[in-house]
Amino acid sequence: MISSVKVAILLACVAVSCAYSFEYPSELEDAVEELSPWDVAVEPMYILPLPLAKQRVRRQTIFGGVTPGNPGGVQGTVGARGTLFENNGHRLDGHGSVSRNWHPTGPTSIGGGLDYTGPRGSASVSAQHQHRFGTTIGAEGRANLYRSPNGMTSVDAHGSYQRHFGGPFGTSRPNYNVGLGLSHRF
Repeated sequence: MISSVKVAILLACVAVSCAYSFEYPSELEDAVEELSPWDVAVEPMYILPLPLAKQRVRRQTIFGGVTPGNPGGVQGTVGARGTLFENNGHRLDGHGSVSRNWHPTGPTSIGGGLDYTGPRGSASVSAQHQHRFGTTIGAEGRANLYRSPNGMTSVDAHGSYQRHFGGPFGTSRPNYNVGLGLSHRF
């Protein structure tokens, strides 16, 4: 059986590595020569064209910082987020981060997730692990069930699920909710 620590680390690594999108050449006939920004010797790198959508979007952010922590200490955070896929109104984003408290020393927190947004709804999954305090996983979704022709009235369904595994208090009961919403703009 895989421990929750390994699952959380795996999800964080996948989310962070997926957040790095790659630019593909827009023309698929010939190989394209590009220079790698990390290559000290500035040797050419050859990228072979792949049969992917030409509207490949490259939007990524690496973030980090040191801020005052909750009990008066210092908290450092490093993470990445980016768009993995975007095409015809469908978008998939990934994110991951690592955080640590000092003075007083606190647990290391590792987390990540995926967010999908489409023309008629959205969904997201996430996992957050704190050393010695367990792992929290969550998922939520929202879907548009009906929209009037003039766009003034809509009916939406939503739901979420969250559960904590491990830690000093053990595994919690699942926390979930579902709902239906009606909105009308006057």
